[in-house]
Amino acid sequence: MNIRITALVLSLVVAGTAFLQAQTSPSEKRAFREHTSPEELVSIAPSTPLDRALVALSEVSQQFIGKVIIDPENRTMPINIDVQARQWRDALEMICHKNGLWYTEHEKYIQLTGRAPEGSGVAGADPTVNRPTFSSRELKISAVFFEVNLTKLDEIGINWSFMKSASNYDLDMSFSGGDKVTAPIFDVGLTPKVSFANMDFLANVFSSYDLGEVLSGPQVTVRSGEEGNIQVGQDFSIKERDFAGNLIDRFYHAGTIIKVTPVVITEQGVDFVHMDVDVERSSVQPSTISTIVNKTAAQTELLLLDGEETIIGGLYSNEKSNIRQGIPFLKDLPPWFFGLRYLFGYEKEQITKKELVILLKVDIVPTLQERITQKTQNDRIFERWLKEKEDQERRVKGGN
Repeated sequence: MNIRITALVLSLVVAGTAFLQAQTSPSEKRAFREHTSPEELVSIAPSTPLDRALVALSEVSQQFIGKVIIDPENRTMPINIDVQARQWRDALEMICHKNGLWYTEHEKYIQLTGRAPEGSGVAGADPTVNRPTFSSRELKISAVFFEVNLTKLDEIGINWSFMKSASNYDLDMSFSGGDKVTAPIFDVGLTPKVSFANMDFLANVFSSYDLGEVLSGPQVTVRSGEEGNIQVGQDFSIKERDFAGNLIDRFYHAGTIIKVTPVVITEQGVDFVHMDVDVERSSVQPSTISTIVNKTAAQTELLLLDGEETIIGGLYSNEKSNIRQGIPFLKDLPPWFFGLRYLFGYEKEQITKKELVILLKVDIVPTLQERITQKTQNDRIFERWLKEKEDQERRVKGGN
């Protein structure tokens, strides 16, 4: 009797587990894979054809769950997504998500389907989802990358933190040898607050005194709800092996990178923008053993009105350089001149601290419908003006 009860309990547990696994969402499935075996991780380049990527994933899935992955349509387009050391099922879902596909898991195999089922969270499966319309909103994102030499600002006593504030009063200039003195900076009556309105002035003044410079001022137009990227820098490559063991160059982004995802929201007749912002500043130090990437990153959410701007700071970097100091002229004598350069000068390692300040401004672009309406109104105004001019000329000619 006990054996029958035990068998019944085990069968119920197995059936319940199978039912829960069948009803588990993809996010919940990932929760069960907190401890992933290194053999389950795959890396696939974006240019890899879909059929070759599925072959690599099928080998891993067959090894761990005994199921092959098949695609009845044998699609050969590139997967268009960079998969780096991801668990094979996560990699499969990433590829499907990117290409508007999904999969159905059967008892002995996993089959790709043409579109994702409703509620799967896969964007792009249905071409009518998030399709642009005449009323779709667009936003113009303007950015200015302004790099400031904090070391030199401290030497001459300028309070840079005050300049980044929203105050419009005279600048407090603090000197190391005395108290703070309130004085206009560079013969300007008000503090040149960091903003788009006076950025040209700040750039000219700071570049003249070698205090900073504008690195770039890009602009990008993004549809509401879509991601926009701005990068100032360069890409670097690292030699890696793909799933087939071939040696390939995998490229990574470096420099100053901004990713924005703005969404236009209307409440009480007022349009405002909710924007997710990811900022990264990175530099690369290659070596014979490995490549070191120095990275400073920040992530935030902003609420901005149409035409409003904000400032993002705190992205610091240190630059090391060797300089020679000592008595002028004597410190620069050649080494063979009685060795006097070593008596009157010395080498010094100087660390220059710099801060990258990013200005962001959001402008809501009129919709296509609004532009069509405005164009129609302008055409009507022009036609009315042209008709009035013709009537006036006709009256003048008739009077003569």
